[in-house]
Amino acid sequence: MRIIKKSIAAVLCAAMVITLAPASAGAAKKPSLKKKVSVAVDATTTIKVKNAAKKAKVTWKTSDKKVVKIAKKVTKGKKASATIKGVAEGTAKINATYKVGKKKTKLTCKVTVTAAAKVDPTVAPGTQAPSAAPATDAPAPATEQPTKGPTNTPRPSATPSPAPVNDGVTARQMLTGKTIEVDGVKGAEEYEDADGTFDLLANNLSVRGDSNITDAKATLMWKANALYALVEVKGGDSAKDSVILYTADGDKVVKGEAKIGKVAGGYVAEATVALKDAAVDGTAKIEIQINNGDATINYFDSVTAIEYDAEADKWNFKDEGVKAAEDTSVYGTVTFVKAMEQPTVAYYTANGADMLEAAELDDGVWNEDETIKSKTMTFIDTAFWTDVYEAAGADSINFAKGNIPDHKGNAEKVTLAEVQEDGTLVTDRKYAQAYTIWDEDYLYVLYDIKDPDISPATAEFYDSDSVEFFLDEDYSRPTVYGDGDEVQLRVGAVDNYFSANSAGTGKLEMVAHAVNITEDGYQVQMIIKFVDKHDEGDMMGMDLQVNDCFTVETTDEAGATVTSGDRACTLTAYDTTNLAYENPSCFGRIKLVK
Repeated sequence: MRIIKKSIAAVLCAAMVITLAPASAGAAKKPSLKKKVSVAVDATTTIKVKNAAKKAKVTWKTSDKKVVKIAKKVTKGKKASATIKGVAEGTAKINATYKVGKKKTKLTCKVTVTAAAKVDPTVAPGTQAPSAAPATDAPAPATEQPTKGPTNTPRPSATPSPAPVNDGVTARQMLTGKTIEVDGVKGAEEYEDADGTFDLLANNLSVRGDSNITDAKATLMWKANALYALVEVKGGDSAKDSVILYTADGDKVVKGEAKIGKVAGGYVAEATVALKDAAVDGTAKIEIQINNGDATINYFDSVTAIEYDAEADKWNFKDEGVKAAEDTSVYGTVTFVKAMEQPTVAYYTANGADMLEAAELDDGVWNEDETIKSKTMTFIDTAFWTDVYEAAGADSINFAKGNIPDHKGNAEKVTLAEVQEDGTLVTDRKYAQAYTIWDEDYLYVLYDIKDPDISPATAEFYDSDSVEFFLDEDYSRPTVYGDGDEVQLRVGAVDNYFSANSAGTGKLEMVAHAVNITEDGYQVQMIIKFVDKHDEGDMMGMDLQVNDCFTVETTDEAGATVTSGDRACTLTAYDTTNLAYENPSCFGRIKLVK
């Protein structure tokens, strides 16, 4: 019995030692995110993955980009993080898929977006309102007499920081033959080739008085002798409000008062003013003003002066009044950008079922982030595309934007364009053309490339002849990948190799692809399953690119000949910046039509 008691005691002691012993120093800590964070509208904060491994890969997503968006992200290693920006008041989740090897962990952080921080008129932007003047600011007394006034009166800065103002805007040139009827009715096609909208309420200092307008956005278009503005307002009073578009002829004010049409929840206003010989890349001074009861909203004219109220012992923004009607110095700048040069539509096909049957799709495979499932397909009859374009009386898409990479210097190797003496590339449909057709579930893409030198496949797949397709299905136009459904897809000419930009987070359950090598080049087909069903009139961001590459032969250490590829130039349908691979807002704009 005594032996049993001793044994039990020994076991208990061992258990206590095990319980009290610290965890092994070598035990890996689990990755994690903060459970919740708060950020104001238009403000940013950074969420970091705690205990991230050196070999970790992290995919970031927002559950609601209308509330919070991902402005910047680090997707690898110990510094994995996401910088988020508040968009509108509400709550959303930032989801991170943490992956090391084949093991995945789902991490979530709840984000609360609060109202934008109000500007404190007692503090000059970029400064602190002092409780007393700094010693270096105080002038030396002329006599030994006491200083008049309170001794704690602060002195304003000699060069106070100005109040914030909005940046300049752009206006898209109207296509030849198009017209805009200034009638207060938003035409279905009048502004479809515009270059996006800008927020008239972006600067709260531009809003004077108590306004009942909750949202106001403007869109601009131009031709040689006229500037047009479409202003869409939520709230307000369509019967009493007025909207004015101003521009300057020298120091002279030119005024165009808008026609207003009532719509559900607000109104649409259209205005025009005369221009003198406007040209691409030219500029003009403009202002857009909304008069809403006793309140006034100006896009550019905001309070700029700062003064110190000694009696109240505080700093104030000094409102110098609304000057747009008589002073052009308060206007901002509009830059005139050229018209869209390409067809901006994708044509409907009723033969989608036949195309899918002919394609004989395989089961496919998900990429490592499980966001895109690629399938190989049988190359099908190109008449599925060309017949649709012929019936529409439409030209194919031309790859009109040529770019020779600055660091390459391979102009003499270009085969898909004529290289001019100044280094510019002249392209036409004899080198490359493309077609896009659609039905409610799928997008069908065809490339037809005439290329006498198809380079071999390389590890750097963009350095071998290939085509790329860019898609922003919900047309959110972010400036970075990762905020929405934007994707960049690539198919190699030689081996039908498929790849996708790892920064893209758009989820596509099917991208089918096939290549056909022809006597004078190659053709590529893609069938992409939409995330959502679509109908006529839907808009998407879209671009198409061809990588024109050439064969390079080198000799290895053993004296054997090694062949690879290098890129001579890129040809794009819409992007003029050659930055679509990192900035989805560079994509063109496509409208689905029947």
